[in-house]
Amino acid sequence: RLRKKERLVRERSRQILEAAAKVFARKGFHQATMKEIAEEADIAPGTIYLYFKNKKDLLVNIPRLVTEPLLEEMQELGEGVFSEDALKQLVRRHLNRALEHVEIFKVLFSSLSLMDEKTKEEYLRRTPLYLAGEVEKRLRQGIEMGLFRPLDPTIAARAFLGMIFIFFLSQEIMPGKLIAPLDYDQVVDEVVSIFFHGILKRQSREG
Repeated sequence: RLRKKERLVRERSRQILEAAAKVFARKGFHQATMKEIAEEADIAPGTIYLYFKNKKDLLVNIPRLVTEPLLEEMQELGEGVFSEDALKQLVRRHLNRALEHVEIFKVLFSSLSLMDEKTKEEYLRRTPLYLAGEVEKRLRQGIEMGLFRPLDPTIAARAFLGMIFIFFLSQEIMPGKLIAPLDYDQVVDEVVSIFFHGILKRQSREG
């Protein structure tokens, strides 16, 4: 369990990031000011700098609002290999959390072109690559235990997250749900099934 001081730091950081996400979504990254973010968070402007260096630091840390709770949920599942049902449950939680914070992802996508290479690298390291690393670790364990066939766990982990991500991107960031809406429960079931079993038809025992 987190100690009281660590918990307070995390809560204040989250408060600031939530305020930054709202202001960035409302005004855009470049037009937003630290003063406006402080007002949204109901804190003194100088308080922000105790937790974050500048606006870019806020931007690359905003995904923590989604990823930190998800990683905590992954840890609650234990260190073992994912079962098919456990992975479905985890992905559903992740999608539900992402849907609650669609504005955050809109801010990030609209700001990617404004980031320099170092900022993009930091964003990738802290968010999608970190999540992929957690999935990769479970896959590697499964391969070592003989549960999964030999494959590159890094590629497999990123491919899996990519399948989920493209559905979210097309449905929520682009107008996919207006053109061809999809049921997320069905998406999760199909993607996890493809990931575990592939798309080739299984031959019958008699065959």
